[in-house]
Amino acid sequence: MRRLFFLILSIAFIGPGCSKSGNTGTVTVPHSKALTGKWIFAEQKIGNGGPGEWLPVQPANQYVLFKPDSSVNSNVSFLNTATGYSIVDSNRVKFLPVSSPSLSSLMMYKIDSVKGELTLSPLELLCIEGCSYKFRLQK
Repeated sequence: MRRLFFLILSIAFIGPGCSKSGNTGTVTVPHSKALTGKWIFAEQKIGNGGPGEWLPVQPANQYVLFKPDSSVNSNVSFLNTATGYSIVDSNRVKFLPVSSPSLSSLMMYKIDSVKGELTLSPLELLCIEGCSYKFRLQK
């Protein structure tokens, strides 16, 4: 049991440092500029205890608009009270709601600039199956 624990712990620390060489198709863009724009809510990942699957969002035409001045506008239910955002680091963004800055929502984000996709995953909500939301950049 101890060996298994140390093996898992080792993989957790060493694994993220490993990467395949070659082109992954992802282009690095400055973080705040990469988020700027109107993103259409396209899919959400839903799981019932398994790995989950991506499903289309209903109703359509939901969006989040990241403005260059760090303000945000959205009609997506989990972001509709947010008025601002701040980039925490290269993969985390903090949304600031109207009602109280202490109720901010921290999310992990990943941008695939080649596909024009943004994936958000809550870090403060515990989703047993994992929660993820996929947006597509409106051109």
